[in-house]
Amino acid sequence: MVSNSPWMRVKNPQAIPEDVTSQWLINLSNEEFASLLRDNLLPMEPTGPKRAAWNGYWELIQTEHRLTSRAEKVLSRFLSAVEAALETGNLPEAEHRRAVKFQVHVENSWERLAPSNLPSIRKRFGPNARVIMGLVEAIVEHREELEHTGSLRPEDEILWQVISRLRLESVARLV
Repeated sequence: MVSNSPWMRVKNPQAIPEDVTSQWLINLSNEEFASLLRDNLLPMEPTGPKRAAWNGYWELIQTEHRLTSRAEKVLSRFLSAVEAALETGNLPEAEHRRAVKFQVHVENSWERLAPSNLPSIRKRFGPNARVIMGLVEAIVEHREELEHTGSLRPEDEILWQVISRLRLESVARLV
């Protein structure tokens, strides 16, 4: 179970199956998916079958839209939890160090999922780039769903106009 303190040491981290598939990951419960993600922010070994499984796992998450979206939501929850805990200043020293390391690992995992031109988006929007991309993704998915169902209304176009007005078309194409 992923606690409200996901940076805490895990006694028995869950290894990635060597034959991991996107369907297996999709079928995991939200809790199982979050635990697996938390336990595998870093590879368990630098080389060998576990490293190969880790590489394959992250490749599946990067390339399967549903898994990417799911991982982004979990990583966002992790970041929110660790940032909130660090802001309080109430963590014991050892836990504070662990939380800071965890935050770095989560941010690195986020980068692993990011499109190749995220650095230019980061430069433009700074620390808000992740939020901007999430909002643009929601707008794009909303538009696609309405276009698919044929129920796109003129007032729905307002959302898409915001992307144009803010010159976010390049971000929308990444989604």
